Amino acid sequence: MTRRDLSPEFDLRIADWLEDDPDDAPEAVLDTVLAAFPSIPQRRASRVPWRFVTMNRFAQLGAAAAIAIVLVGGAVLVLRPGGNVGGPAPSSSSAPSGSAAPSALSSAAAATSLPSLITARTACDLLTTTEAAAQAPGFGAIGVLSGDGADTSCRFANGGGDGIVTVTLTSPGGRAGFTTATAVSGVETIDGLGADAVYDAKTSTLSVAKGDALATILWGSSGDPAATRRAVAMQFARLIVPRLPATTGAVASASTDAVPVLARSYTSSRHGFSLKVPAAWTVTPATAAWPAGTDAASPPSPMLDVFRDPSKPITLAVVSQPVAAGVTNAKWLSTYEQSAPAMPAECWPPVAQMETTTVDGHPAWIHGDSAKCVFTEAIVFAGGRVYEISAYVPPGSEPISRPLFDALVGSVTLDPGAADDSH
Repeated sequence: MTRRDLSPEFDLRIADWLEDDPDDAPEAVLDTVLAAFPSIPQRRASRVPWRFVTMNRFAQLGAAAAIAIVLVGGAVLVLRPGGNVGGPAPSSSSAPSGSAAPSALSSAAAATSLPSLITARTACDLLTTTEAAAQAPGFGAIGVLSGDGADTSCRFANGGGDGIVTVTLTSPGGRAGFTTATAVSGVETIDGLGADAVYDAKTSTLSVAKGDALATILWGSSGDPAATRRAVAMQFARLIVPRLPATTGAVASASTDAVPVLARSYTSSRHGFSLKVPAAWTVTPATAAWPAGTDAASPPSPMLDVFRDPSKPITLAVVSQPVAAGVTNAKWLSTYEQSAPAMPAECWPPVAQMETTTVDGHPAWIHGDSAKCVFTEAIVFAGGRVYEISAYVPPGSEPISRPLFDALVGSVTLDPGAADDSH
């Protein structure tokens, strides 16, 4: 490529143009420069550790505007049709620098909130690069967004490309995801973050929910101490929670009956299972076995593990018994289906018409769950035992909300070998 010779007056023309103190640039130019920032590579000397220069958003906008002004100025002077660098000055019809129209810089700055006041629209809005870089001193950070709409993810990485923290945002629809997170066996309920929160030590994932918005935070690698991974995730959560989108309109209405956090764990040595219920619920352990070959009783009964919601007329009961030798799941269900002929068909349908699912990986059938029924029940087979998980309400009441029932059942872990049928 040959070098283009410029007029000796080039520097003077640039100086004269900048002397007018231009403060405006076409929006398209500024947008292009801003979009290019994350992808601009930087060279480094082999002896100097490479790092990103982290800037707050106002500094980025200012730098972008300055670059845009120089680019536009150079383009006007060098590429102006019909002229050269030494040609006539720009026409006086150009807009004066003192125009009342807002500049590209001032418009962009006005639309940018301070970090502590940000309401996130994507996962990358939940943290600044400076905040992420604080966990990787000396290397800076960049955020890479993926996903769109209600589900986005942002991976913050350092100059070497190593991940620092990954944050996801689900809004609206996050409450359902949080319900799923709370139902995972072994998760820890976290208090003091200003939002519902649970930590899964198995995956080192912290989930925080406010209204119908959910953020998940994953920091560190398998080589980092477990306690450190938990502590750093909570540091990020304290920054993220105030920025979670506010729940408004129809979403707020839909979440008024949101599933509460399942914070209380219970293990039944009688029936061989464990589950989680809301912290305020009362628990009454079973004191008697469910004899094989008999129908299970309804509450109150000493053979039931019983969980009650003190604020609503909801009673959850769990009971199990051994399945007799030679009796298949289908045979047991068929006999059970015929045991309540007086029940409405929609509450006690034929087995083939029951909803099927799994509980803790084992086959299950669900029935009830209707305004005509006073129960919603899951029947589960595991390890030679049958479990009945039933939610009761008073006659004439609406059944337990299905999201709550699904969350309760989803928290169940079955341990048939631990059941005690001796007395």
